[in-house]
Amino acid sequence: SACSYAVMNICVRKATDRGGSEGGVLIALVANVVMHGAVVVSRTAAGAQPIGRPSAIVWFATAGVMTAVFGRAALYSAIRRIGPSRSTAIKNAAPLFSVCGGLFLLGEHLSRWAALGIAIALAGYFIFIVEGLLPAPAFVRTPAGAVVALARRVSMRALSEKQSAELRSSGASVLTMEPVRSDSHGRAWVALGYIFCFGAAIFYGSGAVVRKVGITDMPDPYFAALISALSGLIVYVLYLRLRGNLSVSLSALRTQRHPYFWIAGAISTVGQLSAYLAVAHAPVSYVSIVASSDTILTPLLATFWLARKDAVNAPLVVAAALVFIGTVFIFA
Repeated sequence: SACSYAVMNICVRKATDRGGSEGGVLIALVANVVMHGAVVVSRTAAGAQPIGRPSAIVWFATAGVMTAVFGRAALYSAIRRIGPSRSTAIKNAAPLFSVCGGLFLLGEHLSRWAALGIAIALAGYFIFIVEGLLPAPAFVRTPAGAVVALARRVSMRALSEKQSAELRSSGASVLTMEPVRSDSHGRAWVALGYIFCFGAAIFYGSGAVVRKVGITDMPDPYFAALISALSGLIVYVLYLRLRGNLSVSLSALRTQRHPYFWIAGAISTVGQLSAYLAVAHAPVSYVSIVASSDTILTPLLATFWLARKDAVNAPLVVAAALVFIGTVFIFA
């Protein structure tokens, strides 16, 4: 699940770099329903049937709306504004909500090693959050060195104060005069990205707890994933209809010329199913910590795939190491 969502984050950024995010969530939800439906149909043809309380369907549907619609929509908007590394970092306050829900609402019990691992991992996520809250870098990072630093200072002096302020607010490089993102609108744009991130954290964290409740009533992860995806698609289509944006999203669905949103949807399907399989076999307190380790992979993939758009710095490395160590303790 963590690996799938890390790749999904990068694909969403690649897609939004080529234009707006219109149709992105709808494309992902359609891909989720089609792929989950194919799995359930094939299992039903082989004789498998869901067994459990019908009330579980309500829990699955609720989890689907919280994560696949509200959580994903908030995350997609955040990725467009502040990039996948910072978006995923702040979104990973979600395990805190999941752990609290598992302990206080579901009555889960932690072993000594697991509790230590969760504490270490949460410390790592806290560093991610603090790093994400820091002001976005004013300039694109270039290879370090005295010559580059001196050239940067000289270039700054050559600019008027007004030009310098405009460059700093838009995240442009003084050396290249090339904006990092052509659709950036300054501090308000970035601040809104952070707000979307925290919203995604709440939805994803709470949705994991709801998912666990449903799996307890009906231990069929494949059927659960389909119900979640289907309910998410229905609610999102109604939402677009009420806002009057359905035609725009449907048009984007038909005319999408690049595959990144479709790839993101397909990859997220694997992530969803893996998450349901995980909570069917382990406490949500454990699963939420391990599944959120996509923060370890996303910055690395962003650096390799997105080049200069997102950098791996020392705080991110330390936080990723803490998350990894905490995961090892959980497995212990």
